[in-house]
Amino acid sequence: MFNKRKSSPEGLAGLEAPPLPDTPRTLTPEPALTLRPAPANETRGKPAPIAVLPSADKPSIVSEGFTITGDLRSSGVLHVEGRVSGTLVAHSVNISVTGEIQGEITCTTLNIKGHMMGKAVCDELIVASTAQVQGNISYRFLSIGSGATIQGDLDHIAN
Repeated sequence: MFNKRKSSPEGLAGLEAPPLPDTPRTLTPEPALTLRPAPANETRGKPAPIAVLPSADKPSIVSEGFTITGDLRSSGVLHVEGRVSGTLVAHSVNISVTGEIQGEITCTTLNIKGHMMGKAVCDELIVASTAQVQGNISYRFLSIGSGATIQGDLDHIAN
C-alpha cells in the first residue's frame, strides 16, 4: 500500500551540507497581512468571522495578587481572584477559590467559591463547597455545596 524506503548511511554518502556564508545574513520582516471581509457569495464553506462581544458580555477580572478598595459598578460579569473591599454592583459576581470580597454586593447572580464577608442581595446565590461566608445574604434561588462554611443569615426573598 505504501512504499517504504529504508535510509542507510550509503544513501547519504553523496550529500553534504551547503557552505555557510562569510557575511552574516540580515532577516527582513515579512510584510503585514491585510485582512478584508469576504463578499457574501464567497463565505460558503468557510468559518464565520469572530464576533466582537458587547462590553456588557466581557468579564472584568480582579486577578490574584491585586487588591482593590472602593466602589465597583459593572453591567456585566465581575470575576474576583484577588481582594476587593467596598461596594459592588454588577450583573454577576464570581468569587474564585483565591478571591475575597469584603463589603456590600448587589447583583443578579452571586457565585462564591472563595471568601465573602459582608452583605449581599442577589436573585441567584451559588455557594460552592470551598466557600467561606461571613455575613448576611438575601436571595431568591439558592444552591449550597456540601462543605461550605456559612456564618450569618441567609434570607429568602419571596417572589
